[in-house]
Amino acid sequence: MKLNSDCVRDTLIYIEEHLQMNEYNRIKEISLLSITKGLIDKYEENDIAYTVFQLIDANFIKGNINTPGRNNKVVANIYDITCLLYTSPSPRD
Repeated sequence: MKLNSDCVRDTLIYIEEHLQMNEYNRIKEISLLSITKGLIDKYEENDIAYTVFQLIDANFIKGNINTPGRNNKVVANIYDITCLLYTSPSPRD
């Protein structure tokens, strides 16, 4: 399967926009299902899942991937984003 760079960008933006803190000042997890629902109008479900798995594997995001459940779907929960989407020039530049 080939990684879709537009899907990568949109997935990271979606995660960045939807990560929130809970009442204990911890980040609320975002499920793969939530990300899929947010991006399904633009990308296939398999592309979104593959993108999330690759982003976790590359440490761009932190999350857990669980084995298929009752409906034979893989479950993933994202609990942090570790890459910077927007960077400003360094003062040394």
